[in-house]
Amino acid sequence: AVSLPLGFLLARRIVKNNWAALVPVLMALFPNYYVFVGRVNNDALAVVIFPLLILATGKLYEKSLTPGRLLSIGCLLGLGLLTKSYFLTAVPVLLIFVLLKRFRGEISSKECASALLLVLAPAALLVGWWYWRNYVEVGTFSGLVLLRQTSSLPLIAWFKGLAHLRL
Repeated sequence: AVSLPLGFLLARRIVKNNWAALVPVLMALFPNYYVFVGRVNNDALAVVIFPLLILATGKLYEKSLTPGRLLSIGCLLGLGLLTKSYFLTAVPVLLIFVLLKRFRGEISSKECASALLLVLAPAALLVGWWYWRNYVEVGTFSGLVLLRQTSSLPLIAWFKGLAHLRL
């Protein structure tokens, strides 16, 4: 239920008018939403952490890069990475965000390096053990065994397999 107000806050930040109220309504009407949050699993937690991460990152756009804000983003990223591996998609976005601030001249190179460290260090401390365990046990950081099995196939095998694909 916390994800509905977070959806509104996120939409309000983007749209900046009353149409943002439709976002939680649409979220509540999607059948898949209840599949994710209606049971006790890590998807329900991810649905809350990802909007919090986006909101915290959006604050950096409006305000300065303070160590507290950067550490909170790093902790949210770490918690998200422990929850679901699709939080890996947030890592390049956060890197690009900080690097853009540097290339626009908003921060110095030293501030950029410390910002990246303050975001990535807490995340690495929180999840490093888990991804290392996956790599040792399965051979991939994601923990997906099928990915390991198919990644060793030669490229021609992928194309030969497409002929047997039924759509």
